[in-house]
Amino acid sequence: MIRHLYFHIPFCPKLCPYCSFYVETGAKNKTTRFLEALLRHVESAGDAHELRPETIYFGGGTPSALTCQQLEYLLGGLRERLDLRAMREWTFEVNPATVRADKAKVLRDDVLYAVRQKHQDLLTQLAVSIQGYLAIDLVRKNNLELIKGVDRATTTTISALRTAVIVAQALANQKLVLDQITALNTTTANLIESTSQLLATQGVAIQRQSAEATIGIQSLQRSFDNVYQAMDSIDTFKVAALDSMKQTIGTLQGEIDKAQSYLTRVRVSDGKSTSGNDLNLSL
Repeated sequence: MIRHLYFHIPFCPKLCPYCSFYVETGAKNKTTRFLEALLRHVESAGDAHELRPETIYFGGGTPSALTCQQLEYLLGGLRERLDLRAMREWTFEVNPATVRADKAKVLRDDVLYAVRQKHQDLLTQLAVSIQGYLAIDLVRKNNLELIKGVDRATTTTISALRTAVIVAQALANQKLVLDQITALNTTTANLIESTSQLLATQGVAIQRQSAEATIGIQSLQRSFDNVYQAMDSIDTFKVAALDSMKQTIGTLQGEIDKAQSYLTRVRVSDGKSTSGNDLNLSL
């Protein structure tokens, strides 16, 4: 399984005298063909090997020399061809002279959002696991106390308990049958009534719909407006979600750090419990 990938983007605005890597300058007409070939190579590598990257590094050259459209094409193609569920880190070499606000937004939306979302998911899973461990430990201790309580409740006879259970089951079965009969009668009555109403109105409604069945241009315009509004809302949400996920990650990390002392207390308590005399709980 391959967990770490490096992608070399060999294009640069100019050749630096100290650079010893393979680069090309003034090759804008080759960029699209290079990206297409790179994605095809990823597909063929995926057929030969299991690709589940945890880190991806884009080097060069100057990867940030790609246009916004080329960045979206490259990153989108990698998302379609790679299993990114285990991703922990994206690294992208950047020349500040080649980055504008629109290009920075593409990198943030396509790279930072996915990594921060994965970080939040991992911390959430860890927090839930710790909480579950503490809760199960409390349940176990409560069960021990319940066993002691049952042992003390010797004044309640088994026969009286059996009688109460039989009566409760009988009453529950009676209530179940009664509810089923009532539900059947109600459903039948409602079905008969609704069928008669449909017979009275459906014929006229069908003829009216057949005569008036057209698609209004205003409805189409409103539909397009709703689609545009939804796309704008998604972009706005992603930008706002970055800060929200950052705060969530901080909160979860704090809770996990705080839970360490409680985990230590549970382990110490369990060690003391096992060192004592065994308790005979047989009835």
